[in-house]
Amino acid sequence: MKIERMTVCQLIEQLQHYAGGLPVVVESYEEGYDPVTDFTELTVTEKQKRYWYVGVYEKSDEQGEKVLLISSKYSRTEIETTNTLPADDESDPTP
Repeated sequence: MKIERMTVCQLIEQLQHYAGGLPVVVESYEEGYDPVTDFTELTVTEKQKRYWYVGVYEKSDEQGEKVLLISSKYSRTEIETTNTLPADDESDPTP
């Protein structure tokens, strides 16, 4: 399967078609949208076998291709705090 990709130069070219003050968002973890807050360079490799709901790439520490990850700290914060309750709160976090 050929993966369609965009470079930083192509992204900049596309963004020039929009108003400079327009906020940029990314899809949130399950639903809704979060503001873009972070840019991180990392190395990835393509996953050869994967389920449809798993990303095309996985992080690689040793070899692979350098990419730019555009993300939101708000999605990460939610994921990191899931199932974390204050010590004095014994209530069930499930709605």
